[in-house]
Amino acid sequence: MLQQHYGCHVSCEAALAVGVRPLATELRELNVADLVAFARLDRLGSLRALVQSAAELHFRPDYFDLVGPAEATMGWQGAPVISLSMLYRYSGIEFYFRLNLESSVCSVEIDFVRGVETAQPQDSLELFLQKSLVDCKI
Repeated sequence: MLQQHYGCHVSCEAALAVGVRPLATELRELNVADLVAFARLDRLGSLRALVQSAAELHFRPDYFDLVGPAEATMGWQGAPVISLSMLYRYSGIEFYFRLNLESSVCSVEIDFVRGVETAQPQDSLELFLQKSLVDCKI
């Protein structure tokens, strides 16, 4: 969980969600059955390759990575939800987050941020995130 003293948990998640929208759109264009199968069978290498390929269409390499397990939630009613454990890194700061893909939307949940000075002003992390996501785009 993003520590409270950063003061921008919701605003950082919103900024990250806007920034990863092109990546999420590319991933939602893949066959959902493949994503579900890779997630359920723990094929992290295959999922990582798909994520990196999708990311490289919009971002310079090595900024986004799949770093943990993926989950696929399915039922008889409703569309599946794919949840990917992701890392966004830029200039020594790492954002660990969950990218949740649904049929027409995506959401982001920041789990942890590493490399941030605790004395930074509250809004500086959000501004850093917004500027860095623009800077790493192709």
